[in-house]
Amino acid sequence: MFNRRLIMGGLLASVVVTPALADEDEIITPGMITGPFYPDRMPDDQDWDLLRTGGLESGAAPLIVEGIVKGVFGPPARPVRNATVELWQCDANGRYLHSGDEGAAPRDEGFQGYGVVRTDAEGRYRFRTLKPPSYTADAGPFGIITRTPHIHMAVTVDGVRRLTTQMFFAGEPLNAQDVELARIPEPERQAALMATPQDGVARFDMIVLL
Repeated sequence: MFNRRLIMGGLLASVVVTPALADEDEIITPGMITGPFYPDRMPDDQDWDLLRTGGLESGAAPLIVEGIVKGVFGPPARPVRNATVELWQCDANGRYLHSGDEGAAPRDEGFQGYGVVRTDAEGRYRFRTLKPPSYTADAGPFGIITRTPHIHMAVTVDGVRRLTTQMFFAGEPLNAQDVELARIPEPERQAALMATPQDGVARFDMIVLL
């Protein structure tokens, strides 16, 4: 855990779009904030494997994050091919690939911090990364806040950013007090944002408005 000062316009100034139904069983993935630590410099490698960058390797336990991107312009939702999926997150020490992250712990230089892939013909994407830790953040006048473990994701279709969101982990004790997660009402919070890793794989499908 460590303290950091949040960038202007960051964590506590976000606006969330109310989720909607794609059809009877599917919920459009709720939008969430981009940052404040979307990379302000990109790694040399930007591929699907965040545990290897250049000639360096992270020693963290791997987590596969995979799923299907679906698009909807009125139900039903259908897989979106060739969508751009971005993933960015902190390393095992809670550090982001961002100059504004002033955490005291050293950054894992073998961890890429950011990756980007394209969905295949069936809308599928896949990343190899790690399960991030929680961290504390200095939110200025709002005091010290704690973020539950989360991974940032974004989807771009035909050059237009359609979704920026965050993936959370079901059963995490800190989920109940996370200020950003609290902005999403139930049942959308559980149905659309929670992943339950099994055998090192976390499934996270995303449904975007086209």
